[in-house]
Amino acid sequence: MNTYKVVFWGETCPGKSKEAAMIAFADRFGIKCGKQLRSLFSGQANTIKHGLDKTYARRLALAIEEIGCRSRIECEKTASRGTYQTAPDKGIQLNYAVIPSTYPQGLDKKLAQALAKEPKRLSVNLGQNRSRSSF
Repeated sequence: MNTYKVVFWGETCPGKSKEAAMIAFADRFGIKCGKQLRSLFSGQANTIKHGLDKTYARRLALAIEEIGCRSRIECEKTASRGTYQTAPDKGIQLNYAVIPSTYPQGLDKKLAQALAKEPKRLSVNLGQNRSRSSF
């Protein structure tokens, strides 16, 4: 599943003053620090939020647009279990994540004991007809 991030760089929509946009942005997103607000409107790209699904990213971008500012939605790379690399002389190699080879303390013994036991068998008693109570 792809995840998305919303990027904001402080550009306002045409017809909206920067000061009015800053005040509306601070009110909408609860920013109380003037230094943080100035850094958001500095012109450099800032990630407002990342790891979002597509719907939430669109909602956040629309909220920023309603304030009178511009933003963009960028797709983040999805995490995979293995990554592929090509080496000039060896072809394609698959690098897996490192999985610890040891169990937590005592878990290996409990697992061995559980596997050594005979499984319990369930039996059904059909010999007696019991009347069941009704509700």
